[in-house]
Amino acid sequence: MPPRPLLILLLLPGLLAGAGQEPVVSVDAAETPLGAAVEAVARSSGVRIKLAAGLAERKVTLKLAGARVPDALRYLAYAADATASRDAEGVWQVAAGDLPEWGRGTLAALKSKTIAVVDFTGTTLEEAVTYLRVVADLDLTLDPGPSREKALSLRREQVRAFDLLVEIASLTGTAWDLRWEGVVLADAQRLGEVPIDVALPSGEERDERDERVFRALERRMAPVEFQEEPLPAALEAFAALAGVSVAIDPPAMNRLEEATARLAAADISAQSLLARLLAPAGLAYKVKGGSLVVILPKR
Repeated sequence: MPPRPLLILLLLPGLLAGAGQEPVVSVDAAETPLGAAVEAVARSSGVRIKLAAGLAERKVTLKLAGARVPDALRYLAYAADATASRDAEGVWQVAAGDLPEWGRGTLAALKSKTIAVVDFTGTTLEEAVTYLRVVADLDLTLDPGPSREKALSLRREQVRAFDLLVEIASLTGTAWDLRWEGVVLADAQRLGEVPIDVALPSGEERDERDERVFRALERRMAPVEFQEEPLPAALEAFAALAGVSVAIDPPAMNRLEEATARLAAADISAQSLLARLLAPAGLAYKVKGGSLVVILPKR
């Protein structure tokens, strides 16, 4: 059977995206050349997109509804084992070869894993993510936000994990991306704020104590698992495993003490593990004076 034709429908900002926000698109593509899909998005939305040589004929299969253009382009790129990013001039660059090894492995797992039955009825997004972690062994981190309590009704059989994540994001107003050697799911507008960067104090140089911390953050970690562990206790365990000291900035204390850690991870860097511990609590960190300091991220 020949592949069904590509369908891309632009929905004006005032209809779904809201005034002043980016337009949203719906995409239905089955074994469609990436070049044709990207050209349709560019023509419909008015965004400028540059496709790297050799990508135009890669076949993509993707179905989503009402996604922001950045999210739609990212999913299309990932479907073709490529990446999409916007440069300083506002042009979207779709390129191959920019994914790290762990990113290629994560995408390969999402595309190769088929989930036999998914039956969500009045299931919260948080419950759905927990289910996918267990049943499909997906490495998912859910960022805090109002959508985590949104009810989700969805039934699918024999569905690829990649396609299921795209559909769940579409239904809940969230988006996902590759971060911290896994997948992060967050409210669509907030996803760009999710990365937790190590922020050295302005105007200060790294000293040898800071360098030791940065080297420790690069080390691979032994398997760890936390099941509803109080976050302060989980951070204490992390500090012992990574061989670093952890301090708490006073404004972050209340949020830290109210949070719990629930994750399982193996063979990831200390930096990725720390980010996964802090992100669900809406916390970040910086390196100062030879210690990791847990802070409230700047908004």
